Amino acid sequence: MRAVIIGAGIAGLAVAKGLRLLGWETEIYEQASELKPLGAGLSLSAKALRALRTLGLYEAVVTEAQPIHRLDLLDDKGQVLQSTDFQRFSQQYGHLSMAVLHRGDLHKALLSELPRSVIRTDMECVDARQVG
Repeated sequence: MRAVIIGAGIAGLAVAKGLRLLGWETEIYEQASELKPLGAGLSLSAKALRALRTLGLYEAVVTEAQPIHRLDLLDDKGQVLQSTDFQRFSQQYGHLSMAVLHRGDLHKALLSELPRSVIRTDMECVDARQVG
């Protein structure tokens, strides 16, 4: 099987990695002329971290991430409205359940798992159709 993926962002790279694990041939077309670690911080939930484990990227990403052990939501007076103990969830799931990191670090980890030859830069998608 063969797939063409439009965009070499986090989603496109993750799809390419997953399909390659299933034995698919993939090509990624990216509009930018070069791939750079752009963006800001992002949070990864337990399901995202589990997906990264499936892709074989959990350890690489967690090494760069800052774990979140507890999250408190406060009102304007500083009173706790809700508190979530992510450490308890981590023990329950058997892996980190919430973390934050720079988007560029996740992008770099995904890029490291794909041969550069499958990514074509300076390419704009003007039409798409399914074949087969």
